[in-house]
Amino acid sequence: WSALCAVRQHGDALALAAEELRADKEVALAAIRQDWRALRHAALSVRGDREVLLEAIQLSGYALQHAVEDMRSHPELVAAAMAQAFPALEVAVMPLFPDVDGLDPAFWNSCSDRSGITGKLRPAVAIVAK
Repeated sequence: WSALCAVRQHGDALALAAEELRADKEVALAAIRQDWRALRHAALSVRGDREVLLEAIQLSGYALQHAVEDMRSHPELVAAAMAQAFPALEVAVMPLFPDVDGLDPAFWNSCSDRSGITGKLRPAVAIVAK
């Protein structure tokens, strides 16, 4: 209860909370609602929760930078981050194997093309088709 009150007043108080509280979705969301930057102090399980991330990203697209790596390539989250703050695209992760991951390469190419930095989101290593 006291941790919940603390993070509602100062989101960064989550950094001082015990690991089990940083993994508590309710406590983490209360901190994020007070200050989206509190997401960086949440447990990995919370930073990998699509619902939590979507709420944080709606507060600031830059919250995407604190998501676990797998979620930084989630098309819905990337699109929401871009809608809130287009430069947040810089922290998105383009999957190396979008066909295997079930992600649409056209989505990533369109993000790259719309940003004016064509090719930035394409893999740095050439992918050889088998």
